[in-house]
Amino acid sequence: MNTEHLVFLLVHYKGDGTDIDKPEIWIKKFEKLAGMNKWSDQETSDVFEFLMSGRAGLPHIFFF
Repeated sequence: MNTEHLVFLLVHYKGDGTDIDKPEIWIKKFEKLAGMNKWSDQETSDVFEFLMSGRAGLPHIFFF
């Protein structure tokens, strides 16, 4: 099987308590996925941003 053009993806992460995995598990899976797909740092960042949805995709504002 030619896997040169295969891309493996995870489900979107919502961060609203309905996700199958806890955040730390999802991130470990995402890191493994990025390695399997041989993404550059920029591609990894772009896909990570794309897969965030709902509360997880909202900009985070911190007040000090």
